[in-house]
Amino acid sequence: MISVPLPDAECQIVRELPELDLQEMPGSGLRFAEGVIELSLRDIGRYRMEKGRRISILPEPGVSSETLIFYLKATPFGLLVLQRGELPLHASAVVPPGGHAALLLAGDSGAGKSTSAALLVKKGWSLLNDDITRITFEGEIATAWPGFASLKLGDQSLRMLGLENAALPRTPGVKEKAYWHLEGLQEAVPVGALVILRNPQGPPTPPRRLAGMKLLEQLYLQTFRPWLVRPLGFHREHFTQVTRFAGKIPCFLLEGNQSLPPDELVQLLERCVEQA
Repeated sequence: MISVPLPDAECQIVRELPELDLQEMPGSGLRFAEGVIELSLRDIGRYRMEKGRRISILPEPGVSSETLIFYLKATPFGLLVLQRGELPLHASAVVPPGGHAALLLAGDSGAGKSTSAALLVKKGWSLLNDDITRITFEGEIATAWPGFASLKLGDQSLRMLGLENAALPRTPGVKEKAYWHLEGLQEAVPVGALVILRNPQGPPTPPRRLAGMKLLEQLYLQTFRPWLVRPLGFHREHFTQVTRFAGKIPCFLLEGNQSLPPDELVQLLERCVEQA
């Protein structure tokens, strides 16, 4: 069995997958039916997600368990969260020292989510998870849950953070990065604020708070794999989740984060938490 950070969920590597009558989504590697989604990754294996409670992995010959787990942490995990009627945001989550609410750092791949989270960890913050943050609602409270507590960092980020490159394990695949394994928080935390990182290498602009349709649009885009929400039939529940989040959580847009000195970026992020 492979551990996944979801209650009542299990994951295992299997020797065979029973064939099911599934509808194909052309060009995506996805097949699906009520309660079942299957993702085929070339030269890696097949991941079958069932009713938000189970992932079965059928590997291609010779693929290591480490590689299978690496890919599990992306699309398969995000789809399992959607199957549960919950909200997977493409965001890292960190909690300030002595704090009781999480700051979510969202953005496209390469926007600097993990690097920004690492800068805050260096300042004494705690990591809740990296890359995908699972959000649920308890009454009026949006809650962020613990996830995968390993930050994936490129060589430039490692040098900036003063981390020893050679001492860290590497991710598989073409876009190789280093894993910075952290203990991470193990308890769910209310969400305090969301910062969306955009145009990271552009000119820096002060964080601005989003509202109205612009906010709803950005929250949709910050969902993990948003283009799969409607085709797989999750759009109604997803809209409800996004609307609830928008109504409760302060959300900011920050541009040019990679053009800022690290200390100045940390100060801006801390200011967003203070304004929340």
